[in-house]
Amino acid sequence: MTHFEGEVLVENVHRFLRGEPLDASYDGHVNCFIETGFHKAMLIDFNYDMEPLRATTPGTSGYRS
Repeated sequence: MTHFEGEVLVENVHRFLRGEPLDASYDGHVNCFIETGFHKAMLIDFNYDMEPLRATTPGTSGYRS
């Protein structure tokens, strides 16, 4: 999360030091890997406005439960 928020944070430090209004444009974008065991992992990617979506595996027609 910090990686994605960093640009907005740096700009807001500059704005704060200049006495300007802060920018609230960071949308909460996050992605992370979750280890599921047996040498496998999955990636989740979401933000404040979007729930995590089920992933698809490249080369398949979609998620299979």
